[in-house]
Amino acid sequence: MKKQEQSKGREIGCPLCGRKIAWNHKRSFAYGSPFRVCEGCGKTYYDERYREICTDGIYVGDRLILPVWKVIATVAAFAVLGFSLSGWCSWYFGLTAAGILFAVGFLSFFLLLSMDIYGIAGYPAKKKRVKKLELESVARMRDPEYRKGLEEKGKKVLDKYASCLSEETDLE
Repeated sequence: MKKQEQSKGREIGCPLCGRKIAWNHKRSFAYGSPFRVCEGCGKTYYDERYREICTDGIYVGDRLILPVWKVIATVAAFAVLGFSLSGWCSWYFGLTAAGILFAVGFLSFFLLLSMDIYGIAGYPAKKKRVKKLELESVARMRDPEYRKGLEEKGKKVLDKYASCLSEETDLE
């Protein structure tokens, strides 16, 4: 099969019949089976834009870590608030030990709070989403024909998922 190329728009052509296939995802890839069925010719083709988690893993941005830009933006916002309050403390208490202690305390509190906000707010939903995608991938990979098709494309099951491909073993 020909290697697919993404056109300037958000669609490509079926490598078998050339029919345009829309791409309605926010990024250049999606999770799921890379074997797709063309609505035009009804044949199955391999779409490299789809990632099978058991062979390709989870993209760094989808792992349960915080995006750097969000951390920096949050820390900066709370730093400004902390500096404002610490400045007020210094003005109110003067440049005394109590004023400096309050200033450092306010600043530290708001910096630590800013780092916790994203971890607390987004973690459960992201964890649930990633787990669902992993379970779907394992279910597809339990089909020997599907796994063989991926192996023919040069995809190998990652060690993390190899043990859970038998029916008895679940994903940890």
